[in-house]
Amino acid sequence: MYKSGRRWSTLFCLTAVLAAGTAGCGEEMAASAEPAQPHVVPALRFAGVNLIYALRRVAAEAKLLLALDELQPRNLGPDLDRFRVDLDLPAGPVREALGELKQQTGAFDFRLSDDVIYVRSQLSLQQTTGFDVKDLPAAELKVNIEELVKWIMMHRRSSYLKVKRVRGEPIFRVVELNVPEKSSVLHLLLMYSNKANRGWRIRRAGQVTHDAQGRLGIIANTVALWGPLGEPNKLPRSRMDDSIVAALASVSQRTKTPICITDASPLGNFRGWLDYGRKTDPQMDVRESVGTLAWAGVTASGDHFAWETLDGIIRVNSQFYTRLLPGQDLLNDAVKGGRFDGTLPELARWLNQNRAEPSPNVLMGGEITGDGPTARLQIADGSTVESVLLDFARASGAGWNLVIVEPDPDEASAQSHPNAWFGAFLTSLALWSP
Repeated sequence: MYKSGRRWSTLFCLTAVLAAGTAGCGEEMAASAEPAQPHVVPALRFAGVNLIYALRRVAAEAKLLLALDELQPRNLGPDLDRFRVDLDLPAGPVREALGELKQQTGAFDFRLSDDVIYVRSQLSLQQTTGFDVKDLPAAELKVNIEELVKWIMMHRRSSYLKVKRVRGEPIFRVVELNVPEKSSVLHLLLMYSNKANRGWRIRRAGQVTHDAQGRLGIIANTVALWGPLGEPNKLPRSRMDDSIVAALASVSQRTKTPICITDASPLGNFRGWLDYGRKTDPQMDVRESVGTLAWAGVTASGDHFAWETLDGIIRVNSQFYTRLLPGQDLLNDAVKGGRFDGTLPELARWLNQNRAEPSPNVLMGGEITGDGPTARLQIADGSTVESVLLDFARASGAGWNLVIVEPDPDEASAQSHPNAWFGAFLTSLALWSP
């Protein structure tokens, strides 16, 4: 419900656009008040996560909302997704934790305001848009996030903004807002965040345009609400419980046989192709089960993966991994000899730190939580990454799922991106069981 005394049509609500301006993010952030009491976070350990995950975990543990403002360049994902975090954060004030993340990545600036952490990526800071200009009129609004965005667009003319619905994230809450004269879009979204107790994520599109007055704008921007990441998120929320990888996890659990899967990602995350193949678990012994799953599907050749038995464990290579040479050199890298005692994420960190030769390929081990299968290994000098991972499965009695992630080689911009990392997501297979 709007009390601004102005009516607008349904068509205008859908197509109105944001005007551009020149006010910078630093000014907007500096105007916010600091919280009266410092918020603290417990010790957190990241053995290879993307920066957005680390920021969400820090915000949730500090009992603060996270408002994330980033740029999505053409041919790339959102810019902060490209930063990798391998870091132990000690317990302490949230400002110190954010400072550590900023120092390691150099990727963002941040501001603490009331109960919100406002983070803006360095890449988005380089392109001032209509989100930053302070010229919105005063108004009294009673709106949800979609209605707020429509009201904002009514006063803009150069940049589209739409609300992106995220499966599993919070519903849109109606709040009352007293909009001060000459507010910015960012100011209104931060006001909504405080009132609705919801964080949000802006993705500024990387395509530049100008309005009739020649003012700079960015089209196809999106804003999405998200809830707190209050506990380690070890798997994608959108995983398929009836996928091939879930069925293999079920076979491994039922037969007490470690299964080690190497797959390739179609989307740049840690869902591999086998997480898209739909096949339920047949009630057979382990060899019959794995063989049936390998040949039951819709691929052109009829087979999803190749597999073999190796000294008490089953080794699975998806057909997509087998056909794609990029990323296979990661598993063939030699490591220095030494002792290891710990969990699978800790092993990922150990393998990254103990390569015989420097390598751009890294393992993303996720968050170290102190639980999960463990193993003690005496690793011989010159062992490969793959052989060490297989030894871990034998010693711990638990298999794993490894998904190779690399940019599309046809996209030169992705290859040359200064923050791009190459490697694989490593998770315990037991986590994929339905």
